[in-house]
Amino acid sequence: MGVINQISSAVLTGNDTFANSLSPVMQERLAESGRIALQFNLVNIANSVSNFLGKVRQPTQKTMVLSEYTKAELLIKKPGPTVDSKTGMKLNNVQAKLQEIERRSQALKIL
Repeated sequence: MGVINQISSAVLTGNDTFANSLSPVMQERLAESGRIALQFNLVNIANSVSNFLGKVRQPTQKTMVLSEYTKAELLIKKPGPTVDSKTGMKLNNVQAKLQEIERRSQALKIL
């Protein structure tokens, strides 16, 4: 948990200028901290880390793999919208379940 507490505020706020000055070791540590955040169900932190690593110009192979796993797990852990965007009505149980199945199939495509 100490690793997550040491994440720079630039990562959590999405500062783009900081993204390209990371060393390969720091990229890997940041990707690992995103995985740790998911283990502790800290979805917002994992999402911020994943978005930040997506802005890095030349990520290492390990960073790319960990980032893709994080994106796939985020698709599963993050709940989908509860309101239909077209009608503005709340989704019923069947529609919510279909949406969850679709998100899980997207996650499997990533993996």
